[in-house]
Amino acid sequence: VEMFLFNYPRVRGLSLFVNLSSLRIMQQQLTRIEGLDACKDTLVSLSMGENKIKYLESFDPLRALTALRLANFAGNPVCDEEDYAPYVLTRTRELKYLDHRLVRREAVEKARDQYADELAELEAKEEEARVAKRKAAEKSAQDAKAREANLLGVADLFDDMLSKDPEFPKLRKLPSEKDGGALTKGLLVF
Repeated sequence: VEMFLFNYPRVRGLSLFVNLSSLRIMQQQLTRIEGLDACKDTLVSLSMGENKIKYLESFDPLRALTALRLANFAGNPVCDEEDYAPYVLTRTRELKYLDHRLVRREAVEKARDQYADELAELEAKEEEARVAKRKAAEKSAQDAKAREANLLGVADLFDDMLSKDPEFPKLRKLPSEKDGGALTKGLLVF
């Protein structure tokens, strides 16, 4: 699916286009990249040339576009900045063409070196988000199984009960079997 937008002051209303692969919004008044969440896994080509994008940070949402291979922002005020291309290259994953020019591997490596600290922080946040999403999915799956077995809430029952016990902080200080504690020394542990 390909879409062309004209006289469009803001990107919105794309939530229905989950299979959108190409989007052209040229010569408009756009100042930032937004509203592309629905097609983050399918958008391959994005052309937003000759708009009013002024700040490098406007390209941060490109990081979510995992399928993006071709991007055109030529004619925006930000393109005159020295760090424009390196910044965009660190905000995209596998970009092949930027502003109708082939992206060379050396340029990507140089950009990654230039923004190494910022990129490491960004990648760490992305990893945290992936882990949180995975844990939420696992919890949801466990809850679904528990609900099916009519045992919803049983998994957290022990923690809930102990957290309300006024003696719980004291119990936590007791040496455990893992620590080789005196209370369990010599006892069979199952």
